[in-house]
Amino acid sequence: MGEYRLEADRLTLQPLATTLMAGPPEAMAAETAFLATIARVVAWRVDGAALSLLDATGAELLRLTDAAPVDTAPVQSPAVKEGSMELIHTCYRITDPGRSIAFYEALGLERRRELPIREEAVNYFLGVPGKAAPELELTYNFGVDSYELGTAYGHVALTIDDMEATLAALAEKGITPERPPYSVREGGSLICFVRDPDGYRIELIERNDY
Repeated sequence: MGEYRLEADRLTLQPLATTLMAGPPEAMAAETAFLATIARVVAWRVDGAALSLLDATGAELLRLTDAAPVDTAPVQSPAVKEGSMELIHTCYRITDPGRSIAFYEALGLERRRELPIREEAVNYFLGVPGKAAPELELTYNFGVDSYELGTAYGHVALTIDDMEATLAALAEKGITPERPPYSVREGGSLICFVRDPDGYRIELIERNDY
């Protein structure tokens, strides 16, 4: 996604925001080349059914065409194939990136990358070591120092191997639970809640099925 300005035959594209999802090397190379090329676009022209994007000298950088005739018949939604959809991240807003990243790293997540959003914000992505997804996306909007969490937010849950050892390690970093660990039913997993620097509740669930 991104913004643009169109003035007659002049076209100005703002830096594009992408998901930065990892893929096969050839796909990543093609994406990198495309983004570098699109950044050089300053003009456009239409030739028949083709759209040409041009650089400052008028040279054609990209030529976009309609590969097939448009079918005006009603589109039938295809059945979703198993595995074609996945949850890739959860996002919420933070006020101090340093404190928040340190908190989630203390819980065991790893910092992976960051994505500047023009001059407005920065997205920080963290995830479980060894797993590509899902991820936690923390958005820091410049100049914003507080948020109303509201009553709709519940929590983000993380599984852990040893509740006692985990809470002891967190205590050394100044992270304390809301209340002592407990189970919601007899024989159920031991759970405990902690809060991140912005007050978001994080549920720790001790595995009991391994």
